[in-house]
Amino acid sequence: MLPKALLKTQDEIEKIARQFAIQYNFNYKTSISLDSLVKKMNGNIITKPSKFSLIVHNENDFEIYQSSYSSLSYDKVTIAQAIGHYVLHYQNHIDIYPDGFVCKKNLSVHDKNELHLFQEVYWFQQELLLPRKEFIEFYTQHDINETAQEFSLAVRYIQMRAKSLGLIKE
Repeated sequence: MLPKALLKTQDEIEKIARQFAIQYNFNYKTSISLDSLVKKMNGNIITKPSKFSLIVHNENDFEIYQSSYSSLSYDKVTIAQAIGHYVLHYQNHIDIYPDGFVCKKNLSVHDKNELHLFQEVYWFQQELLLPRKEFIEFYTQHDINETAQEFSLAVRYIQMRAKSLGLIKE
């Protein structure tokens, strides 16, 4: 079964991401990797081709799929998005998904629910990897390459976050 969007605002989703980060003692500078975080959540990261990004079997058993041909930066983003699906769309609706659910890698641009799902996990992933407060403080005092190095992500993800926060214009 495919998940349903929560239809929450960016601020509400970012708050959930911050609470999650506190619960699991995760921050972008921490020594805990996303791999370790997923294990702490009773999940596994599988490196092999799949049409799904996440398969949830039950509350204590889920798999995140990643490509063996992607960059570390891209892997961080996709893992954080899959964690977002798990936290936002599974844990908030466990009662309606007793048999788990799956998240596709490719969304349908004609399906409003899928567009909302993607937007929500995008906001979650950004707040988890590039927390608003810390990002703004660092970004406004450093150049984009230094910011990319500080947050251990590719420049394009730094640009996307900066644009979403209104720090740079198109």
